Amino acid sequence: MATKFKAKKAVREKIYTKIALMAPSGGGKTYTGLVLATGMANELSKVLGRSARILMANTEGARGYYYANYDIIDLEAPFNPEQFVEAIDYAVDEKYDILLMDSTSPEWEGAGGCLELQQKAGGTYQAWKTITPRHDRFINKLATSPIHIIGTMRGKDQYEIEKDDRGKTSIKKLGVGAKQRDGFEYEFT
Repeated sequence: MATKFKAKKAVREKIYTKIALMAPSGGGKTYTGLVLATGMANELSKVLGRSARILMANTEGARGYYYANYDIIDLEAPFNPEQFVEAIDYAVDEKYDILLMDSTSPEWEGAGGCLELQQKAGGTYQAWKTITPRHDRFINKLATSPIHIIGTMRGKDQYEIEKDDRGKTSIKKLGVGAKQRDGFEYEFT
């Protein structure tokens, strides 16, 4: 049987890391993303022979300005998928080495994000046929762009009531995933 495949030796090539950070509110996503980006930039600078550049695509209002040592662009509502694609394209075009997208959750559940777009398109299951390809273009851009990307996602929270051995009741916050389309985290390395 003839085949169209031809095996070749696997060679480690330049690979652009895609990192997902998920945590509940106050869990340190922005800070951790910036510490990670800074450490990556320091190591990249040694390889590149120049200072590696970090860009934050900020959807979190003033929170993106709490720390300083990077460039920033503000993404504002409506948080449609195209705005996130445009932010990645901007980072690539402007030759940034690392993009911190803080946060990607508004693309899914924010004002003008995919959930709202689906409701405006009729709110039916069939309405997803126009929204899903838009979200998929964002996923594809994120996965294939020649830039290191750190994407934060707000955590989905559930609460559990616990009683200790003395009968004292406490409420425990549980992280049960990210506020993004199911499976989104699999697009990251």
